[in-house]
Amino acid sequence: MEVGTQTAAEWLLEQGWDDIHVREFPDRSLAWVARFAFTHAILFAHRRSPSGYEDRWCFESRQLAIDALKEWNRETDAEPMGWHRHPDTGRRRPEGDPEKEYINL
Repeated sequence: MEVGTQTAAEWLLEQGWDDIHVREFPDRSLAWVARFAFTHAILFAHRRSPSGYEDRWCFESRQLAIDALKEWNRETDAEPMGWHRHPDTGRRRPEGDPEKEYINL
């Protein structure tokens, strides 16, 4: 896919995402906040692809997700902080606390 001068936000809107808060990292990967039926999440993709996102972290509120996206330092943190559910692994963090993490299979 040729990206040209299209911004990450423009690309996400074209893909059907709305109400976007997006962040493009120096390695050209991107993460954005998206609304789902019962939660808001940070979605992550290493590159722009019509196939969508590669990882997802759910948050208790839209504002918590936006704040976590702004603070996420991918150079030092493998994932954003403050999430309460990671659907791919079944991990849960009550109140976003890593010390309380458990797996819900």
